Amino acid sequence: MNNQNSIANTRTLLACAIAAALSGTTLGAFADTPEKPVDKQAAALASRLDTVVVVGTRSRDTTVLTSTAPVDVIGGEELTKTGATTLNQALWQLVPSFNFPQNQPTTRGQNPKGASLRGLSTDQTLVLVNGKRRHASSIVQISSGLGLGTQPVDLDAIPFSAIERIEVLRDGASAQYGSDAIAGVINIILKKKTGSGVTGQIGQFAQGEGLRRSAGGWTSFDLPGDGFLTLSIDALDADSTDNSKLDTAQHYFNGDPREATVDRRHPIGSPERKVYNLAVNAEGSLSDEARLYGFATYGNSESRNNVIGVLYPRSDWNVRNLYPDGSHPWYKYRNEDISGTAGLRIGDESSGLFDFSVNYGSNDHDENIYDSVNPSYGLNSPTDFLVARLKNQQQNVALDYVRDFDVSGLAGPLTISSGLAYRHERYSVGAGDYASYANGGVPILDGPNIGKPANGGAFQGQGIQTVDAGSYTRGVKSVYLGAETLVTPELTLSLTGRAEKYSDFGSTTNAKLSARYEFIPEIALRGTIGTGYRAPSLGQIGTSWTTSTGTILAPDGTPLLTRIVPVDHSLAKALGATSLKPEKSTDINVGLVLRPTSNSWVTLDAYDISIRDRITLSERLSGTAVTNVLNAAGYTNYAAVQYFTNAADTRTRGFDLASRYLLGLNGYGDLELSASYAQYKTKITDVKGNPNGFVTFGRAQTLYMEKGHPESRLLLSSKYTLGAWSAQVSLSRFGSYIAPNAANPALDQTFSPLWKTDIDFGFKPTANLGINVGVENVFDKRPDENNDPASRQRYGSSAAVAPEGAFVYTRLSYDF
Repeated sequence: MNNQNSIANTRTLLACAIAAALSGTTLGAFADTPEKPVDKQAAALASRLDTVVVVGTRSRDTTVLTSTAPVDVIGGEELTKTGATTLNQALWQLVPSFNFPQNQPTTRGQNPKGASLRGLSTDQTLVLVNGKRRHASSIVQISSGLGLGTQPVDLDAIPFSAIERIEVLRDGASAQYGSDAIAGVINIILKKKTGSGVTGQIGQFAQGEGLRRSAGGWTSFDLPGDGFLTLSIDALDADSTDNSKLDTAQHYFNGDPREATVDRRHPIGSPERKVYNLAVNAEGSLSDEARLYGFATYGNSESRNNVIGVLYPRSDWNVRNLYPDGSHPWYKYRNEDISGTAGLRIGDESSGLFDFSVNYGSNDHDENIYDSVNPSYGLNSPTDFLVARLKNQQQNVALDYVRDFDVSGLAGPLTISSGLAYRHERYSVGAGDYASYANGGVPILDGPNIGKPANGGAFQGQGIQTVDAGSYTRGVKSVYLGAETLVTPELTLSLTGRAEKYSDFGSTTNAKLSARYEFIPEIALRGTIGTGYRAPSLGQIGTSWTTSTGTILAPDGTPLLTRIVPVDHSLAKALGATSLKPEKSTDINVGLVLRPTSNSWVTLDAYDISIRDRITLSERLSGTAVTNVLNAAGYTNYAAVQYFTNAADTRTRGFDLASRYLLGLNGYGDLELSASYAQYKTKITDVKGNPNGFVTFGRAQTLYMEKGHPESRLLLSSKYTLGAWSAQVSLSRFGSYIAPNAANPALDQTFSPLWKTDIDFGFKPTANLGINVGVENVFDKRPDENNDPASRQRYGSSAAVAPEGAFVYTRLSYDF
């Protein structure tokens, strides 16, 4: 008996030691805790540590620490205190395993940036709102670099002021939720009955640019019975920044010194943005056993910034009479995002709970270019063009059922969950203005090449052609069954299986087994093993875009074409393309949960994720061998072709370490300490071959997929509260990463690790009014500068820290 007590004490002390090391307290502070009287303040603090969660489980009383998989919970107040102006930026500051590049310099840099967990693709994380599937954006990333080929969810279309909390499940969950949940799940919970309030923030970067003004508000209304209606609205007005390098090179036209242009500025940086987001969330009882609910969001954003390319005065792309001094075109993007869900929950504990819901979501994107020109129209060329019009739509109908059964011999109820769902998806590609891509037939009007055929299409903005326009649809049927129970007081088991049938590529079945074993109340082991998948998005199946090279000419002098084609197009098939298959994964997670005291915890979760047939955009295939194949297939006017492909298999291994410690200081306030560390490594295990021997997945893409994110992240945070005052200090360290140079391997660049410090001071002069002043990146740390002398971009596009440096802000809030 004494020996058993000794072992138990040793285990407890071990757990305490680990927690103490991470929280900065000494082991002695815990050693005699069990023998002390209960501290009411400590008990109150402890209640904040272990929050009930709904993501990843059907059990009603699962918490962060009793779940079988790791879950992060971030409150709405935590999001606003980061000083971030978008949801992606806030999550990046609070969740170590979340990746979000901070530099957005290119013409498509303001496109939606999705949630990237554990170094995987942004479209391998499923996004839910109130537990219901969120639709993806309409934009497929076709530019080179990180996230190539992805079609993520636009998180920034959801207003800050509408969010009660966010649950981040860091575990594969396709068996529970369906496609896209390979890396994990983000569930955004909207506010319910919360009163009313307004908030406003203004801030600017230390370099004197990028003034950002944001405001938000919410209000709740009582409905009959216990019903409620909550409305929320956010607005953001952000000025652009310039992180470009001066272009000091001499630009000549065929050696003509009259073309000399020195110190021409190429503004490249964060875009100018205007964003308006709204949300509504409502519930109400029809009877004791029936409850109606509904929620909706609307987002509208417009952004503009300069393109990278400059239209030089004597360039063949220019019409001198329209732009005698040249031009610097700029893009304007408009995104409109709409989502609505309505449902009925009916039942009770004895019969079980049915949840019937219908959902619609859409994302519209318009892309325009200004101060450009189509030189083949000569003096009659427009200067403004519609380049593209994209739309993604999704409808869901689902019936879910859950019931607890009392089973003899089990320590807790057996929770059975099941459901049926149907999803319809539609993706549309709309053509740009005819003049944005057509050849008007007017020859070059000036310069040594006068009289030769002019380039067709708008400079830096050749639009989508009618041949590329079209719509793609699919239907998805699914069924799932799950069981979860407390087998013994120490052992929790969960098993889920899901089958889905797609109208366009067939069926898939996945399963997940989860378990948690509590050795003693202070120490538990948890783990999951499962399979997952991600269906190719309709955007990846249907994206098509034809542009003129402008420099590679056919024998008749006309520019040849380069094209992104759907994978099932005859042009792609001629080069060896095959129909896209779903990505499939196998993931294993093992975690340790330590609860050394009632007001502290430590979790350590290791994982291994193998993914087969990862989808990305192929290399731009060109050269003599490609030309020969295309000519033989009857395509004689193409210089290069790209298509989406199942490029490679990967294996990602890593671990997440998290800890939290809440300390009451006996009348001198509360202190909250947290430490988190995430590390992973992705390795490509196989590259898919091409039957014609073409390299469809090259060196640069390999480096981006393996090392394009910081492979480690450390986050230390301390928050002190005393009466009306509060102070929070956060310290982050981002590991190194590599940005490859596709054109010149010698210019591949490894970016150094970087430390960033954030502070936020708060004061509440009254119970309703709050004042915060903060600085993100206090010490004005900047990422390494780009080492490519030919690039006009000063910093790399994957920078983990905003290249504009320190961001200073002031925020006011008032609760009614």
